[in-house]
Amino acid sequence: MEHPPPPAPREPRIRLPLIAAAFVLTACVFAADFATAPGIDIGVPNVVSVLIVSFAGSPRLARVGTWTVSLPTVAGFLRHPLAGLPAAMLPDRIIALAVIWTTASIVQRLRATTQRLEASTRGLTDLQHALDQFTTSPSGCSRQLCSANRRRWRVSVKWPRSSRTR
Repeated sequence: MEHPPPPAPREPRIRLPLIAAAFVLTACVFAADFATAPGIDIGVPNVVSVLIVSFAGSPRLARVGTWTVSLPTVAGFLRHPLAGLPAAMLPDRIIALAVIWTTASIVQRLRATTQRLEASTRGLTDLQHALDQFTTSPSGCSRQLCSANRRRWRVSVKWPRSSRTR
């Protein structure tokens, strides 16, 4: 019985339209940040850009996208003189950066787990293929047919009862 070769590791496809949409969204959030008053924090919507880039590109591109989203968040804070800043602006920006980087790290861990599971599945497929090759008897009995014969043998054999079951 001939089996198809196991699937090759899947390389993530880079989806350029989604990445372009993420960068346009980041630019819009950055422009809105510059157009609003200093006390309004608009950095958290950048998480959507991080999720889009993480979904649409490679892990390296996801890290680059996270840095690209973080820089406008910091720049929006630094464009104002420190003396005229509202008290809540610094904690707002820190929370926005924490949310952005936490999201990126969770997505990266999920992606790494997926890759490990795919590798494990490929390994099990290889093992199953090897077992199928090994368990074919010289008479040409396939593994499924041999296991059916073993089940029939187990049913036909009458085992003696023990003294405890009486």
